[in-house]
Amino acid sequence: MMNKRRGKTKESKEKKRLYDIEYRKNNPEKIKEARRKTYHKHKEKRREESRRWYAENKKRATKTQKKYVEKNREKVLTNKKEYYKENKEELLKKQAVAREKARRDPKKYKELQDYRNQYYEDNKEALGEKAKTYAKKNKKKLIAYRKQYAKDNKEKLYEKGKIYREKNRELIASKKKAYAEANREKISEKNKAKYRENREEHARKGKIYRKKNKDKIRAREKARQPARTALQNKREAIKKKAVLPTTNFEKIKKLYEKSDRLTKKTGIQYHVDHKIQLCLGGAHHQDNMRVTTAEENLTRGFDYNPTLGGVWADNDLARRTKKKLGIN
Repeated sequence: MMNKRRGKTKESKEKKRLYDIEYRKNNPEKIKEARRKTYHKHKEKRREESRRWYAENKKRATKTQKKYVEKNREKVLTNKKEYYKENKEELLKKQAVAREKARRDPKKYKELQDYRNQYYEDNKEALGEKAKTYAKKNKKKLIAYRKQYAKDNKEKLYEKGKIYREKNRELIASKKKAYAEANREKISEKNKAKYRENREEHARKGKIYRKKNKDKIRAREKARQPARTALQNKREAIKKKAVLPTTNFEKIKKLYEKSDRLTKKTGIQYHVDHKIQLCLGGAHHQDNMRVTTAEENLTRGFDYNPTLGGVWADNDLARRTKKKLGIN
């Protein structure tokens, strides 16, 4: 009798199992709805239970979660994407609310920021690769999105950029300088091409700018004058082969800056003078140069004055002058 009953129960169990499978296949939406209803009915209770369990079994839960994700990576990603598409607006609202709450509580906000920074540091390479692959696949989409975002948030971005530039002025300048040095030819070609394409527009803009900023341009030109004079004299010296291997152009530049400072301070015009003039064979060298008044420089003429000292260049002109003057 007992065996017959057991057999019956086994048969009925198998029948029930097959019926359940068939029912689930035929009524997926119905089952989903029923589950959703029961979930919402006992939502808070279940959440509380799951939180308590998670707090007690945190290590075990993360371990099993990781294993499952590794095994079913594609499935998890597709599920996430589908869920995000279905509940996009709701999720964005929740995120905004959570961010606002975190901002109000400085401690929580700091914790969130620290967590983000730490996560970024731990997964820097993986995140970089992910971003690169996404950018390659969605290049046009990203460009369009950025343009639209820039249009919609012009003032916000300008203010943000202004704050960043003020904070990181030196860093930005050093980066720009390094890039300019590394890509000098590329930049000049790009600028030339841009100018050729928009020549009339550049001329028009330049005219307007010069009209509006006359004083500013004059002040800038005055400030650049010492460097410009130093550069002109350098070019002339190179033509005359008056530059020596020991010539230090930075020191020469400082002499021109000094003469400019003295002019501004005293109101008397100062010049940088070659002790032995270039036309006699003097060297374009810091030891052959001095800061003197314009009056003294212009009235001394082109005669050689041995009391000033100076340095001779290593060229034919210097050799001829020395021979005439009887200097060894």
